[in-house]
Amino acid sequence: MKFHYLEKSNTISAPQIFPILEDEFESILKEFLPNLSISKTLFSGKKDSQHWVELEGKILLFIGLGNSPKSKDLQTSFRRILAKNEDKITDQLGISFSERFSKEEIEQMLIGLKLGSYKADFYKQERSKNFNDLDIAISAKNQAS
Repeated sequence: MKFHYLEKSNTISAPQIFPILEDEFESILKEFLPNLSISKTLFSGKKDSQHWVELEGKILLFIGLGNSPKSKDLQTSFRRILAKNEDKITDQLGISFSERFSKEEIEQMLIGLKLGSYKADFYKQERSKNFNDLDIAISAKNQAS
């Protein structure tokens, strides 16, 4: 897994992940995707929720984190991305963090993503997808790389 920092999140064509806090869902949509509206009945940012959207040929994944997630909750939410969606993720992935997240919270989410790539399938004849070469582009508002 290779991580690199981008100034702008809209420069890649890979699936894009947006971690969302429940109380900031609408402001995040306005900040990153002003042309998109999602009904609160479909997605509201509640803990352990996910919502996939295709917009202008790009695939977007919204990850609900709840109101005040703990480190373990952040890791678990991001671990599930690769563990449950390996068929939707190919060789690139983008993650856009809002300015609300601290460096420590971003680190916990990236650790969770790395943990989600682990597969214990040593003795299976058909092995799971390998994410060792996955290229992850990170963009964070007002964060140093």
